[in-house]
Amino acid sequence: MPSNVNLVWRPEPNARPSYPFDDELVRRDLYNLDKLNRPEGIGLSRHHVIPYNTLMDAWNSVVENEYNNKKSALAGELRKFAKAVAGKLGDLRLEARFARNIPRIRNFAEEFSKSSTRHDPSKQERLEGWDDFLSIFAWLPGNLFVGPEGARRADEPADGFEAGSAGIVGAESLAQRRQVYDRLDRYLMNPNSPGMKVDAMRGIRDLAQALDKNGLRPVREADWKREKQGDKLRFRIKPLAEHAVLMESDTRPRRDLPRGSASPSVPTLSGSAPNVDAGITIDGVSLQLAVQFDQNGYVRRRAHSAGIQMGALLNWIASKWGVSDGIPKGLRDLTLQYLTVDVLTGPGGLEEWEFTAATEARFSGAVMDLLFFLRRRTPSGGGAPVFSVSADAGVTIGHGDEPARLWFRGGVEKTSVGAWELNASAEATSDALTLTQLLSAAGTEGSA
Repeated sequence: MPSNVNLVWRPEPNARPSYPFDDELVRRDLYNLDKLNRPEGIGLSRHHVIPYNTLMDAWNSVVENEYNNKKSALAGELRKFAKAVAGKLGDLRLEARFARNIPRIRNFAEEFSKSSTRHDPSKQERLEGWDDFLSIFAWLPGNLFVGPEGARRADEPADGFEAGSAGIVGAESLAQRRQVYDRLDRYLMNPNSPGMKVDAMRGIRDLAQALDKNGLRPVREADWKREKQGDKLRFRIKPLAEHAVLMESDTRPRRDLPRGSASPSVPTLSGSAPNVDAGITIDGVSLQLAVQFDQNGYVRRRAHSAGIQMGALLNWIASKWGVSDGIPKGLRDLTLQYLTVDVLTGPGGLEEWEFTAATEARFSGAVMDLLFFLRRRTPSGGGAPVFSVSADAGVTIGHGDEPARLWFRGGVEKTSVGAWELNASAEATSDALTLTQLLSAAGTEGSA
């Protein structure tokens, strides 16, 4: 068994690992999803709550940045996850071929956990069972629900988080998946940040809850409503009114602005968005926007860079989109650690750009991770593009391998006197903090 192997998954955008479980998708009657209609009915799909690309990007990032460091706690968490999968194989309803390959998958988990195994991107050799294991990782049953295929959905999230699926998966399950998604997604925005690594550790650990043989939610007529769009009937998940904060599908490149926060916007922008196929160049750095998703008329593209200065980024946005007055001047004083560019294009001329600028600040010995989201959205069906700015702030409190994390989400607003401020509120899913931890973060000694 070779010790130097390639462990990443990076195929064509719409190529995914084989589905490993034994359930079958059968066409349904257009007017009754509980009724089978094999020859002429509408097609079904298995929809990811946490987007497929978020899972696979997190896998690749941990493998490429952490795996060969045997002291990495984050890499250790991924090894534990592999062992958890191996331990659950007998309980999962695997398709016959995958059931026969259980010894291969267990062998992969064992070899993946050895200190002698190293990731080598120059190699083509894989560990035995690597492909079967990634099939399970990509299609965790507790992260899936069955519904009309994307082309038939009125709330198609285009590989975004299935924020409106509480009516199918349950509010508690959706909240747990949202927490995992936020942790992994933020890690991908700045994978070298110690705080973001803590978030990713917890995200991977909690992802094990999706190893549930009964987790896949089947299609049910009671979960869906119909609406006419053009000459077609399309389907939308019925919402749970008491969980309205989770109900809108996340069709933005990343996330909505928090409810109740006002972000500065420029209704009419003087510039135009560049050609996404050609990529963009900022201060001499070329960013090729790689296609991650291309289905049902929606295309998502993404690029990363650690070599662009904050001033250069803001100059590019101001010159291309004519929004210099809508960008807080204080951002220029921050050091850009990692830049992510997300672009979503879709039917009706929809085009949404999002630049995520990752940086950090320190106060009284505590480290704050900052994510600034600069967005330009051209709505479907025409209309003037809108520019907005928002931010997330995460505080690391305490020491050791796994300190506490407190996240705030909010809008970047201009005050009545012309100053800019981050108006944010703590996320409900942040860690519970003791008084001692809060006093320590503030630089004050004390005890609870």
